[in-house]
Amino acid sequence: MDDISPDFNKKQRLGEKATSPLNPQIVELVRFLNQGLDIYVRVDGAKNEQLVCEYILFTRPSVHQIMQNTDLVTAWRKLGFKEVIFETGYKDTWAYRL
Repeated sequence: MDDISPDFNKKQRLGEKATSPLNPQIVELVRFLNQGLDIYVRVDGAKNEQLVCEYILFTRPSVHQIMQNTDLVTAWRKLGFKEVIFETGYKDTWAYRL
């Protein structure tokens, strides 16, 4: 990936550049994009401990399925996230403590 300073308060999309492949926001974005999901990913919270994923097609079953992926949840914990929030961009939001 090329060097451009990321702004954690803005959404990032496919094709945007990041400072490092170890940047947690980019790691998660790439993980979802590799699965064919066009998900916006951002990091929020005072200490960047919230991973926020926005995808217009999130549903309760799809969020449940993601949270059942123990490898993914473990990876989020290792990256220092304490909470993951799934949003549709409209009225639906699901939050999980990690």
